[in-house]
Amino acid sequence: MIAAMNHLRYDAATLGNHDFDRGVDVLLSAIEQADFPIVSSNTVLEKGNQPIHDSTFVPPYAIINRAFENNFGEQQLVRIGVIGFLPPNSIHAGADQGLTPETRDIIEAAKSFVPRLRAKGVDLVVAVAHTGIGAAPHTPGMENAIVPLCEIEGIDAVIGGHSHQIFPRPETGTPPSEHQWFDQAEVDSARGLVNGVPVVIPGFWGSHLGVIDLELEEHPDGWAIVTPPRAAPASSLREVSNEDSQAIEPVTPEFSELLGQLH
Repeated sequence: MIAAMNHLRYDAATLGNHDFDRGVDVLLSAIEQADFPIVSSNTVLEKGNQPIHDSTFVPPYAIINRAFENNFGEQQLVRIGVIGFLPPNSIHAGADQGLTPETRDIIEAAKSFVPRLRAKGVDLVVAVAHTGIGAAPHTPGMENAIVPLCEIEGIDAVIGGHSHQIFPRPETGTPPSEHQWFDQAEVDSARGLVNGVPVVIPGFWGSHLGVIDLELEEHPDGWAIVTPPRAAPASSLREVSNEDSQAIEPVTPEFSELLGQLH
């Protein structure tokens, strides 16, 4: 899996509950193979008196510099802070395997680390959060915490997961029962917003690709998202086709080499 993610040039990733299923040693071996940062702000080896003083299992966040071309054809640089979260109950299932990390509440960690990330001068903060859309009120240790997470000042976009939800809600079809939370006042399932923050949750098992479009404007101290959001959807999903199950010819020599290593 890590080899495939490296080939796809992932920018960053976070941990999820099933990453601990086979034990810490297997997980650490996978992390070492990654060409991209794997971050989680609420997975802790040793707790301090507050989250920013914790000794985290992996870095709590990463800062990624990306170049892009503006409307005038000029090259510009944007600094993106990526912060990770996983459900607080993730590690209990593997406790009998000698797992040592602990977890903190998602919102507790976010309130501590997001301001620190902003203080480092990033233009945007993207939360990669292995958590879904649940109830709006925050309760300590809640599993699906995207709604209260999007209330925290400084988070510009959220890439969710864990719940197997499909968000924004598809335009056609009857949503499954777990989508009941999409009808809350804080959730705009048509435009892909939660408390005004763009969010995607791309299903499960590679079923969808989540897309978030952010319109930026330059300020004296960097870049910021244009607000209020445009009338068009802020986030969307693209269904991944699995109609053709036949193997295809590798498109690059590098991919051929990767397949050879895996087999």
